[in-house]
Amino acid sequence: MNLTIKTRPVLIVNTWPVLTVKTRGVLTVKTRIVLTVKTRAVLKIRTRVVLTVKTRAVLIIKTCAVLTVKMWAIFTVKTRPVLTAKTRAGLTVKTRGVLRVKSWGVLTVKTWGVLTVKTWGVLTVKTWGVLT
Repeated sequence: MNLTIKTRPVLIVNTWPVLTVKTRGVLTVKTRIVLTVKTRAVLKIRTRVVLTVKTRAVLIIKTCAVLTVKMWAIFTVKTRPVLTAKTRAGLTVKTRGVLRVKSWGVLTVKTWGVLTVKTWGVLTVKTWGVLT
């Protein structure tokens, strides 16, 4: 039960109603240039084991409504230059295991509504550049 998305140039997902990714095994997204996810309604990512997002260039998540990430095990986001998450309504990150965010450049989270981070285990944010 593995969902693996590997791309080196550009991975773009555009949707207006609902973008839903569900997996019980491993969800891996690897890109070396630009990973862009755009939605205007609801972006939901649900996984019960491991969610890994690795990028060496830019990870951009834009949504105008709700960004929801639900995790029961490990949620890992690794990026070296820029990690950008923008939402206007609610940015919700829920995890019961480990939430790790590592950045060597700039970590930017912008929201116009509600920013909620809930964890039952360990919340780790590491950055060597700028945390905004």
